[in-house]
Amino acid sequence: MTLREIAEAAHVSIGTVDRVLHNRGRVSPETKAKIEVLIEQHGYKPNPIARHLKLNKKYTFAVLLPNTTDDSGYWKIAYAGIQKAARELKTFGVDIRKIEFNRYDPLPLFENIRRQLEDGHFDGLLMAPVQPELSSLLLRTLPAEFPVVFFDAQLPDFPPLSRIGQNAFQSGVLAGRLLDAFSAGEGPFCVVSAHSEDFHIRKRIDGFLHYFESLGASMVLPAAPGAAAPTLASPATTRQIRIFECRDIEHKATCEAFLQKLLAEIPAPGGIFVTNASVHGVASYVNNKGAAHIAVVGYDLVPDNESQLRAGTIDCILSQRPEYQAYEGIYLLYSHVVLQQAIEKEIIVPIDIYVRENLP
Repeated sequence: MTLREIAEAAHVSIGTVDRVLHNRGRVSPETKAKIEVLIEQHGYKPNPIARHLKLNKKYTFAVLLPNTTDDSGYWKIAYAGIQKAARELKTFGVDIRKIEFNRYDPLPLFENIRRQLEDGHFDGLLMAPVQPELSSLLLRTLPAEFPVVFFDAQLPDFPPLSRIGQNAFQSGVLAGRLLDAFSAGEGPFCVVSAHSEDFHIRKRIDGFLHYFESLGASMVLPAAPGAAAPTLASPATTRQIRIFECRDIEHKATCEAFLQKLLAEIPAPGGIFVTNASVHGVASYVNNKGAAHIAVVGYDLVPDNESQLRAGTIDCILSQRPEYQAYEGIYLLYSHVVLQQAIEKEIIVPIDIYVRENLP
């Protein structure tokens, strides 16, 4: 039943029905009761989109994420989802403002966004909470009810309005199982970690180690120099797991210098797990030397990773659907702020597995 039909049935104006619906203005008790009965009988609910258009109210959401060129273009894929949502919601008075920061020098921009958020320039924030210390500092400056949605990553000490992303621990467990399956060598497994300050990266490593611990591995050796965590070895197979940090892994010269040292220390790794999207540089370097193939597993179907997967230097990619995450994140803000609808507290994104044979 439409608003007009309720007004006609109650023999009142549309304005009177509107005043009853939104509990404002003077309406006689008898008329109010008659309208409320009709609303109840016919299950009428106001159309929030139509009302929003009528009010012509504008909303601006901020999106805070690393530079779209960072992490081998991972954030560019995420931003494509944001752009799609922005095009669809522009008609409804929603404006999206992208704010990028440099992962290697994020402080100046974080100070800038903090001031803008405090000044009330935005009605909500979608953010990838990498750089956890700075992200936590920023979020603590916001009003308690300010709408914040996380995508891609999470912060254990801050409860957002909603969070969309993968179970990072479980993806690490899966990475361990896949690397174990693809490996043909007997050498140590190497975990190459980038940005291990991020909570979701640490959880991936935790999940990876958990998989091998569940097979009976135990900590029998001290951590290698520069390692991010203890070394593990399986009593049954003496399979070692060595964990290394290469913060600037996406830059070719730095990555190759790091890998040269790694291979000097471990000439024949049984496999390599890279914890982010910059796996292509690792795979290309270690598997284009004419030696025995080294199994490589990593994350995200960025163009360079797709090329190396097709070439056979990468064995498997775990995808976390960054475009979908960012797109849905904008709509979570829109549903909560504009439509005033209840939204889910958490959306867990499936872990997609790509090998060369099932590439799109």
